[in-house]
Amino acid sequence: MKFSSYPCFHDAPLWFTDMKHRFDKECKCSSMQHPNVSEERKSQPLYSDLEATSNLNRLIRQKYAGNDVVDLVKVAMHWVKNINEKNSQVLAETMLIYHGVGRGSEHVFLRYSEAAWVPFFEAIDFDWAIIKQLSHKCMLFFCHRDRYCLCPYFALGVFFLFGCLWRETTKETAKDFVFPHLHSFLNDSIAARITSNIRATIQNREHRKYVSSRSIRKGAMGENRVNQNLTIKQEYAHSTHWTRDE
Repeated sequence: MKFSSYPCFHDAPLWFTDMKHRFDKECKCSSMQHPNVSEERKSQPLYSDLEATSNLNRLIRQKYAGNDVVDLVKVAMHWVKNINEKNSQVLAETMLIYHGVGRGSEHVFLRYSEAAWVPFFEAIDFDWAIIKQLSHKCMLFFCHRDRYCLCPYFALGVFFLFGCLWRETTKETAKDFVFPHLHSFLNDSIAARITSNIRATIQNREHRKYVSSRSIRKGAMGENRVNQNLTIKQEYAHSTHWTRDE
């Protein structure tokens, strides 16, 4: 806190505020709980549909420590029932992130010119950027046959109906991006934006703090892990992660 009163920083209060915010955030992310304190997960997995899977006795090891059950269906339906321009954007982003196996904020880089319709699979193939590997992967998006609110094509349809195909006011450099509105955000603010939007749909305050954008990845990868039709190699190929033997 002494930095704020240092003479060199008198003319740069905004710089100090931003630095302090990032420092506090890093401290919180790096903090470790006392070993004698029971472990609490930072992010609970957000599965797609717990009611549908509960009869199969899968994916539910516990119902979120006794709190109300929250899944992606309930989160998505909250946005559908309260649909507006903002919620149409969040719905489209979240569904693409979920079907992209929770690949963080990499949906920012999706372009129409780098996508193609694949007749064999009857699905869109997006060129998905993998930031940490500095590469691109093919990411197929399939229609969700059971829940329309989880379908990426339904979400994109709602997104387009609320004027998101209209690009007259969009900068020329961003017109080709699926989500040009995200280009006004800092890169590390996009995941935080998704987190805050998801938490806003959860009534239970105690449960709310254990759900984040990372919960989408945990839920999607967990569902792939229990899918007996996928091998381990196929599972990792879908999420574009690497196994140890590779």
